[in-house]
Amino acid sequence: MVVLINDLVHPVWVLHCNDLVHSVRDEHLNDLVHPVFGVHFDDLVYPVLGVHFNDMSIQYEPECKTLDNDLVHPVWMIDPCSEKRYTVIDDYRRSPYYNAKPSERRLCDNRIKHGWYRFKINGSDAEMPTTCIPHGCGTRAPIWLPLPADGLPSPGKKIRTQACASFEVPGRELECCGLKFPVTVKNCGDFFAYRLRSTKGCDLAYCTKAINVVCEVGQVYVLHLQKCVGK
Repeated sequence: MVVLINDLVHPVWVLHCNDLVHSVRDEHLNDLVHPVFGVHFDDLVYPVLGVHFNDMSIQYEPECKTLDNDLVHPVWMIDPCSEKRYTVIDDYRRSPYYNAKPSERRLCDNRIKHGWYRFKINGSDAEMPTTCIPHGCGTRAPIWLPLPADGLPSPGKKIRTQACASFEVPGRELECCGLKFPVTVKNCGDFFAYRLRSTKGCDLAYCTKAINVVCEVGQVYVLHLQKCVGK
């Protein structure tokens, strides 16, 4: 496939100011959508080098340092909180309390497509646990989300962090973070959107827990604080 992108240069990306808004500088190419093809950049492969675009380096033109030259082009900005921008994964087996039976095939996310996801369990919103999960989640090595130093993002914000896969090796202690996977988390107000990628191996799968919190009268559950607070 030959991909022509007028304002980008191979093999080092040069992003022109007239295609960017200032906040885009905090985005990775895989968070941008090509205005013509309507797909994420990381889904396009450079036909000669055979590598994904998001594996190449990014450079900004010198004049991009002047904010006056930063003009917004709406197609470059995507909101993962929009229903059409994420994929729902609703699977009760991803719960920390679910252990696969010996005869059951364990969950494996080696074929998950790089993109934004919203977790649910039996139709209700769920989130990645922020404490080590020794077992469960329908897999051999559950992937959980260590709580970042600054905590989870507040509504409308997002962070880039790393998720950990925990697993046990016979005769050794539990390894809570034996493998790491880059994850982006966006707080959509009522739920978290997660940008995930393939585990490239089995049996590893992203773990989720249901948000079943009942607050006292006069309180409301705050997603990023993971607790009830007064209204």
